[in-house]
Amino acid sequence: MSNYNKSFNFRNGVQVDEDDLIVRGSLVGIGTTVPRSELDVVVNVDVTGLVTSTSLYVSGIATFTDVRIGTGI
Repeated sequence: MSNYNKSFNFRNGVQVDEDDLIVRGSLVGIGTTVPRSELDVVVNVDVTGLVTSTSLYVSGIATFTDVRIGTGI
């Protein structure tokens, strides 16, 4: 059986370990202890499958293999 050693902090939301997952009110942070938007991700992200977005902001380097822009695609 696996041994799980996690620390939880419930004072200012939910915090798992040091900076893995932070929930403060309506803000969620992954890789940051101070989320500044609804979902604030400060790590490398791999997404497999369909991603639908009305606004996409990329900071840093992004690699896309199949980009389709428009309606009804």
